[in-house]
Amino acid sequence: MNKSHTYLSVHRMIIFALVAISLVSIFAYVSLTVAVIFATAGRSNAITRSATLTSHIGELEGKYLYLGNQVTADQAGMRGFVAPKKVSVVKPSKDTVAFSIDAQ
Repeated sequence: MNKSHTYLSVHRMIIFALVAISLVSIFAYVSLTVAVIFATAGRSNAITRSATLTSHIGELEGKYLYLGNQVTADQAGMRGFVAPKKVSVVKPSKDTVAFSIDAQ
């Protein structure tokens, strides 16, 4: 009777472990699936907000350029802008190498 009792308790422990592992696996699967869904929804929202913000920035740049053409020299002087005292043109020598970073 002692051997059968040990056999049944080992069987019960194995079944309990398998049930626990199954429940943890199901919980992890559901949690990760929900996290992925929320991340995807958040990304879509961020893309939409980014496009809206880019459009708004373009609109403000257009207004800035429009209003910037209406500033006179007197208004600029009142706002603190001054004319440069000396303007010089700098030409690179023939030995100069120009570097350009173009992200494609």
